[in-house]
Amino acid sequence: MSRSLPFRRSLFFAALLGLAVGAGPARAQVTPDQAAEMLLNSARKAYNEKNFAFAGGKFREFVGKYAGHKDAPAARYGLALVLIEGFDKSYAEARDLLQGLVGNKDFADRPFALYYLGLAQRGLGLTELQLAEGKAPPEVQQRRTVAAQRFGEAATFFAQAFDAFTERLKVQGDPKEAKELPANLEWAARARCDPAEVLLRQSKFKESQAAAAAFVKDSFATRSQCRNQGLYYYGYASLLMKDLVQAEKSLALLAPFSAPVFGNHARYLLARAHHAADDRTEAAAHYDGVIGDYNRAKAEAGKLVQQEAKRLQTDPVFRAELEALLKGPVPDHVARSQFYLGVLQYEGGKFPDARLRLSEFLKQFPQSPLRTEAELRIGFCQVQMKEYADAAKTLTPLVEREARLSDQVLFWLGKAQAGLAPDVVANPKGHEQAGSRPRSTHSGPGPRSTLPPRRGHAGDRRPAPARSPEQGIGQPLQPDSQ
Repeated sequence: MSRSLPFRRSLFFAALLGLAVGAGPARAQVTPDQAAEMLLNSARKAYNEKNFAFAGGKFREFVGKYAGHKDAPAARYGLALVLIEGFDKSYAEARDLLQGLVGNKDFADRPFALYYLGLAQRGLGLTELQLAEGKAPPEVQQRRTVAAQRFGEAATFFAQAFDAFTERLKVQGDPKEAKELPANLEWAARARCDPAEVLLRQSKFKESQAAAAAFVKDSFATRSQCRNQGLYYYGYASLLMKDLVQAEKSLALLAPFSAPVFGNHARYLLARAHHAADDRTEAAAHYDGVIGDYNRAKAEAGKLVQQEAKRLQTDPVFRAELEALLKGPVPDHVARSQFYLGVLQYEGGKFPDARLRLSEFLKQFPQSPLRTEAELRIGFCQVQMKEYADAAKTLTPLVEREARLSDQVLFWLGKAQAGLAPDVVANPKGHEQAGSRPRSTHSGPGPRSTLPPRRGHAGDRRPAPARSPEQGIGQPLQPDSQ
């Protein structure tokens, strides 16, 4: 779902007074207040036109020239929005500007300032996670701790924004028969939705599910423009809590999964829910759909670059989405869909197809964290197909690669060696390994897999998409698409 945000009426009527003043004779004197208003209105007009660079410069000029002016808080607020929504983001500066505004109870846009302060804190948390990538473990842990603090602070400000918007509704009321929510109620819904995401990022799944439950049950939230995003968070949290019924119910409502940023990932989560419930037919259909939808979006992105050239210059979110499709790596959840299709084929007894699928996965994603498991499952297939020599060749290098899988590697390697030399006297070691079967976690029909179920794997929790502050979680809970 696009996170282009509703604006204050003052922004929509930007520059009207400035235009009137500018129409007068060139020799007319412009008072300091008129000059200040003209400057502020030019900044607002540029912001409404998504000319963020010009708007930021003018807002900053106003703050520098007229720091004591009655409209200086509005200029600081406008500058903060540019720093959060524009191309050149600075969450730290935006946070500092907004913190000075939310303490002023008389500031007209205080509820909005609280909401954007939550976005700034969230952005700082995501920055910490990005800086942690590839660093030494002590620094990774330190940055993750700081990120968790920022996400917690974001949740607090979102909650305060929700209270501030709902307070306004006590005067305006909620026309329940209206198809669209009043502006303040729509903003309240957004402030209710975003805490679900930051709670997911803190691994507080129960709290996240509770925060997003409004988009399943409450009448006002179900009419919100961000309802689908709320359903996505609710389904995500439910899946991580192993509440498969609720996960399937909420995620299925997002079909045909066309929402920008998070739609494809929602389909992947639905596939994981069906897979965990041993509904292999539905799981396979959705894994395949994830891959097909991504390939179609990637093909379409090339056309959009030509057709939407103007929008690319004014919409940071849209440009980032297209650049990710055209230049970025294949998203992790798309790669995992390929892997899990191979797993399903193995579980269904289609060993040649599973081996081919997993081999293609390794060619396409040689650096995947699932590489060892894919190779191990290829070894499973080879043993099942009685290709014992090839199985031994596949499995032998895996013995000491990952300690958590070593018992399973040894078991299947023993089966391969026993197949090569079926005489227990001639090959006691192979038969001993093959007889020490690790505990299986498989349930249901089909060949039994000795790998632990993947539904709780960290890769399913990565905060994916998901999203830039102005979009909501995008590839939630995956690295920001900004």
